Amino acid sequence: MDGSNPAANFSISRDGGQTWTFTPAPGKPDWHAGGKGPRFAGIHNAIVQLADGCIMAFGRFDLPAEQEKFNYRTPVSYSSDMGNTWTYEASEFPAIAACSAQCSCGCTKGRCSSVRSPMNSATGRSAKA
Repeated sequence: MDGSNPAANFSISRDGGQTWTFTPAPGKPDWHAGGKGPRFAGIHNAIVQLADGCIMAFGRFDLPAEQEKFNYRTPVSYSSDMGNTWTYEASEFPAIAACSAQCSCGCTKGRCSSVRSPMNSATGRSAKA
């Protein structure tokens, strides 16, 4: 992390949490839909490994300027090399900001479920049910 952008890093355990691998993420990510980088997009990521072995991470950016890069959608990142490199897309879900939470509940047959507490980043209010 360079201190000017929010980010998180990725560690993997292959032995039930006894040991962890951490790969430093040198360089700057190109955070926008269609971009690539050394870490997944956003903070407080919900992460799941898909059936094909790829890793998918939903994240969040708090600032509207950051959300605009993903067309005000929740960023989703994909890695096919166990987290060494990532590609970024705008998900179908609206952007979420601070005071919102999300978790990936699982994936089956290519479909994933994500549970979250949505909040409109422009107004700071929860979405209507």
